[in-house]
Amino acid sequence: MTHFFISYSAADGEPFALKLTTELESGPPAIPVWFDKRRLNAADGDWDDQLDQAIMGSKGLLFVITADSVRTGSVCKNEWVSALGYKK
Repeated sequence: MTHFFISYSAADGEPFALKLTTELESGPPAIPVWFDKRRLNAADGDWDDQLDQAIMGSKGLLFVITADSVRTGSVCKNEWVSALGYKK
């Protein structure tokens, strides 16, 4: 089953994103998610490539909206723009 990619700002959204990940994966029913703190792996190569592949292979993107995630220059924008480009 495909996963949902969780996009969040580490500056102010990580605790909520972690709780969301745990709740979704716990179910019932269990919903698979891709959460960077659990899935990024230095041995698997460039982190940007891993993020892009995770978004491309996802069923959709769950965007955790916080003050930092929507500020100008936030890296979260790259993730949701990428998701839109992949029609997620």
